[in-house]
Amino acid sequence: MNRKIVEFVNNFLHYYGFHIMRRYRIPQSNLNLLSMAVPALLHNTKNKVFFLQVGASDGLTNDPLNPMINKYSSQIEGICIEPLSNVFKKLVSNYSAYSGIKCENSALTDCDDEIFMYSPVSEDGSQKTSLKLDVLNGHGFSEIEKIKVSGISLSSLVKKYEITDIDILQVDVEGYDYQVIRMVLDFGFSPSIIHFESLHLNKDEMAASRAMLSENGYLCIETSKDTLAVKKHLTF
Repeated sequence: MNRKIVEFVNNFLHYYGFHIMRRYRIPQSNLNLLSMAVPALLHNTKNKVFFLQVGASDGLTNDPLNPMINKYSSQIEGICIEPLSNVFKKLVSNYSAYSGIKCENSALTDCDDEIFMYSPVSEDGSQKTSLKLDVLNGHGFSEIEKIKVSGISLSSLVKKYEITDIDILQVDVEGYDYQVIRMVLDFGFSPSIIHFESLHLNKDEMAASRAMLSENGYLCIETSKDTLAVKKHLTF
C-alpha cells in the first residue's frame, strides 16, 4: 500500500483516538493487576486494609478482588456495592462466611433516591448493566430495558458504615468508573490502590482520569481492559 495513503489513514484515525498496530503487536494480558498491588500494600501495613468495591456483581464473576479476599481474608475487610437485587442475593451468599465484608444493595451516585439503570434484555445482563445508555449501545445490544434501583450518595454510605478510610478502591461500573473515582477523591479519600475497568471510558474520560490520578499522586499501569493506580509511596 502507498506509504502516503497509510500515513493519511493513520493520522485520520489518530485524530479520533484510534491507532493502527500490526496484529502481532496488539497487547494481550490476563494478569490480575491487583495480585501485584495488594500484597505490596499488606506488606507495608500491620493493620487490616479496608476496601470499597463499587459494582461487585455476584462477588465471583470476572472479579479481580475476590482472589485477594480469599487469599488474605484475615487481613482484608470492606464493603461491596451492587444495585441489582437478583445479583445482590448471590453476592451476599458468596460472602456469607466473611464477617468483615458488608454488602450494600444500591448504586453509588450523587443522590439518595431511586434511579434508572440500563440493562440488555437477556438471560443474564448483569455484567453489562450501566448508568450510561451509550455504553450499552456501543455493545450493540438491540433490546435494552430500564431498571429502577436504589441510589446512595457517598456521604450517606460513609455515614451508614462509619467509613474513616479507604485503602483499596475497586470499580467496575460499565463506563461510570471515572465519575465514581472522582467522587471518592473529591470527598477526601486517598486510597493506596485504585483499580478500575477503563475499557468503556470514552477518549475524554480516559484523558481526564489519567490527569486526575496523576495530580493526586498516583502511578498507573493499563491493560487493554483495566487500569491500576497506586500511590507513589507504595513499594513493590
